[in-house]
Amino acid sequence: MARRGQYLPVAVTCVKKRGQCRYQVGDQFVWTWRSSDDIDCGALRAVLLIFAPLCALGAPSWERDPNVWYISCPSKEGTVWRLQALEDEEREAVPRVVEEAVAVRGPS
Repeated sequence: MARRGQYLPVAVTCVKKRGQCRYQVGDQFVWTWRSSDDIDCGALRAVLLIFAPLCALGAPSWERDPNVWYISCPSKEGTVWRLQALEDEEREAVPRVVEEAVAVRGPS
């Protein structure tokens, strides 16, 4: 969890797919302010711009684990995403940019 004044990158993981979406369950990437423009889905980008900064700054979520956020794409049948701030040693386990997640998944 981020300490006061600390801004951590956020691991973003697709955990549930309820309808049509180019992302698949298990797709994962690291969100930072610099990478937010790389997200080619406007709906996902919009919801991340609201909740990812809160997660990055260490604000507690409404979940049982206050360090984990679950958000939903604003689309009627969108996806559910898990957000968690990453400490330095955790960053290596997650693709650094959205393009890597897309490359792993393949073309839509």
